[in-house]
Amino acid sequence: MTKQELVQNLQKYLKSFGLGLTFNNMDDIDTKLLNKEIYKLKLKKV
Repeated sequence: MTKQELVQNLQKYLKSFGLGLTFNNMDDIDTKLLNKEIYKLKLKKV
């Protein structure tokens, strides 16, 4: 799997959970924002 395929798969996975984060490569991911969105998802499950 190439890095581009990995990024595309990650974006599809995040989108399936309602996270519309977009990035072109792994370095573009805003981890602070990603963690915040994941935390919101955890709160919705409870």
